[in-house]
Amino acid sequence: MSTSETIRNHEATHAQNLKAKGESMATNFFGTTNHMNVILTNQCNRNCIFCIARKNTNKTKNSFLSLSNVEKAIEFCKKEDIKTIALTGGEPTLHPNILEIAKMFRSNGFEVAIYTNYDFSEKVKKLDGIVNRIFFSYYGQEMPRQANFENSQIIITTLLLKNYFKTIADLDDFIYKYRQMACLLFTVPVNVNDYCEEQTCEFLEEISKGSYLPLILPDGTIMQLYNGCLIKRTDLPKAFIQLDTYSYKMRLDGEISHFYTQGTEDISKIQDVDLRNALLSTHNPKTRRAIIHEFNSSKSK
Repeated sequence: MSTSETIRNHEATHAQNLKAKGESMATNFFGTTNHMNVILTNQCNRNCIFCIARKNTNKTKNSFLSLSNVEKAIEFCKKEDIKTIALTGGEPTLHPNILEIAKMFRSNGFEVAIYTNYDFSEKVKKLDGIVNRIFFSYYGQEMPRQANFENSQIIITTLLLKNYFKTIADLDDFIYKYRQMACLLFTVPVNVNDYCEEQTCEFLEEISKGSYLPLILPDGTIMQLYNGCLIKRTDLPKAFIQLDTYSYKMRLDGEISHFYTQGTEDISKIQDVDLRNALLSTHNPKTRRAIIHEFNSSKSK
């Protein structure tokens, strides 16, 4: 066998291994209701217009989750038999006690992940082996390789936006470039504003045709496997809406809920199921107002 054939075979095997890890991640990490997202901070060094947490970032009140609330989260998770923890923000590595917090969760037997923009790379590298998974958000910057991390699985997460992928061929090229480096995860942007709606890639129907492994997560979200990579289809209607399947969230004030904001939690208490589900299907304030207007109009007839 020639050297080039050996290299190609090695690359193919490596890609298959990453694909298998991706499928395992979908079923073992996302595919569970025993999960909590812990918001460590509302601080972020970026100001991304598509960020679901953007309107709450860089506020001065309750900038960082306290260690006492971390302990509260641990006790709650033990009581509720929660298995997996995701450390989020803002940018969670800005928390001055990020290493201590990660160790607190891990030492109590939880499987821990962190979502980061990797702008503070040295701090992230110190988390290797403390957390089980590191999700790196791609914004066009240089991404790390799995080989740079000895003990933590790394996942490159990328939004399907037009400024990254104008055509499905651009997506294929991106996958070809990075799938040798790490597990890849793509997400259709959550429709939090008009920008997200306008900039979402136009080839999503092509992805559906070329995908397999349609996986329905416990909260009804649909994931697909395309070209060996997972795609979280937030643009598709949930297979079902069942509130008790939503993962838990701990907010900065230490409150624990199935929702990131008090506003969304208030929506969940609406008695009219059709109205409630329609409002929960979107995060876009303009769309929600239109849904309420249509509902009120139909009631007045």
